[in-house]
Amino acid sequence: MTGKPLVLLWGLPYEEPLSCVHQALRDLGTPVLLLDQRRALATRLVPRKDGPLLRLPDAPANHTVPLAALTGAYPRPYAGVPTISDGGPACRVARRHVARLEHDLWHWLATGHATVANRPEQAASNGTKPLQTRAARGCGFRVPDSLLTSDPTAALAFAGRHGRVIYKGAGAARTRTGLFDPDDTGRLACLGTCPVYLQRYVPGSNVRVHVVDDAVFATEIDSDAVDYRAGVREMTPCRLPVAIADRCVAVTRALGLLIAGLDLIRATDGAWYFLEANTSPAFTFFPAAEQVAEAIARLLSRTAPG
Repeated sequence: MTGKPLVLLWGLPYEEPLSCVHQALRDLGTPVLLLDQRRALATRLVPRKDGPLLRLPDAPANHTVPLAALTGAYPRPYAGVPTISDGGPACRVARRHVARLEHDLWHWLATGHATVANRPEQAASNGTKPLQTRAARGCGFRVPDSLLTSDPTAALAFAGRHGRVIYKGAGAARTRTGLFDPDDTGRLACLGTCPVYLQRYVPGSNVRVHVVDDAVFATEIDSDAVDYRAGVREMTPCRLPVAIADRCVAVTRALGLLIAGLDLIRATDGAWYFLEANTSPAFTFFPAAEQVAEAIARLLSRTAPG
């Protein structure tokens, strides 16, 4: 590939992962276009036969950038941004503009030639943990016995077979993980309208692994909570066994991703289990944040259109 890199960042400039990658790109000297999601109403995509042109807020009227010139992209937009109040024709026009802008950007991210971390179709695996666990098994990982169900009877039978069982959401919505209580009949009655993902509880150490292409950054998390986010005592960078690191890269590639945050358990008997993958990980919570950001920046900087 020839030419110069030009990377699109799309989201909220103050959001920590986006800001961290932005700084890493600046440190590398890579040119960046920052599409501030809050200013979507002042952002334009100008249609052209040879591909749309992007005009950012405050740019001169004749200053546009062909999307085809972008060589990399790191999308982290949030739903519901910008906030548009209800009522009136102007609000409806504004909503249509934002919806069309987002639609066209996602289409380009899905079909363009740029290096995208991550493309929308592949990132959608964040919404189905059963798919992720199937991919992990195919890459050689152990996965705790699991059940996705809306049937209270099936949930109770699963808990009866496995003893301690954890529950969590099966999709992309942020949920807490906790120990399943078979005596909580009130919550069991809700399963008909709110399915639950159950897994056999595996005691051991939580390990978060960030994968960027073929680079692996692992952190061991000391926590006494079932969901470590509720009670982190200490986080320590660690080195994975080569076979486990290779499986982490393999799972990421099997899901079609360039970057991922994988949650693993190193069981008390030394076995390694895969729990789930985050396709847009908020890596700045972890000790290797700067190294992960640099790896993402280098990944996005290394290709250019020929």
